[in-house]
Amino acid sequence: MLKPIKGMTEDQVVAVINKVCKRSMNKYKIDNMCPEDLYQESFIICMSALERYDGRTTLENFLAFNLSRRIKTLYRDKNIKKINYVCIDDIPPELLWDDSNKENIQEFASLIHERLPVDMRHDYIKYVQGVSIPRIRKQKLLKKLREYSNEFWNH
Repeated sequence: MLKPIKGMTEDQVVAVINKVCKRSMNKYKIDNMCPEDLYQESFIICMSALERYDGRTTLENFLAFNLSRRIKTLYRDKNIKKINYVCIDDIPPELLWDDSNKENIQEFASLIHERLPVDMRHDYIKYVQGVSIPRIRKQKLLKKLREYSNEFWNH
């Protein structure tokens, strides 16, 4: 049962929620979430936000603002998990001099994870996913990665 909203029937409230959720479906992109997943997540967020609706703004604006904040938080949380850990699968092949031993690669991934400066991690994730990053930052990142690679594989 929905919280009663002054001047609106339950069907009208659901129609507003659907409108806001469908708009978010095409506006935001989060890794591993298809538009239908994002719609469902948005619907749940909007339903839970109804409890806090006080009627000072339109329901649509209230839900859109709430949803925008929550989806940005969801996006940030998913990407922070990626940024803070370097996985063995994230090692570019050009940095591996000896890829025959999985334990060595895991050690190298751990070295990158421990030593890569925090401000370079986001660029690193973009680099291994093939996403474009500015040339100067890419050069700085590759220089650091080659340094780690030479140090590790030539020990």
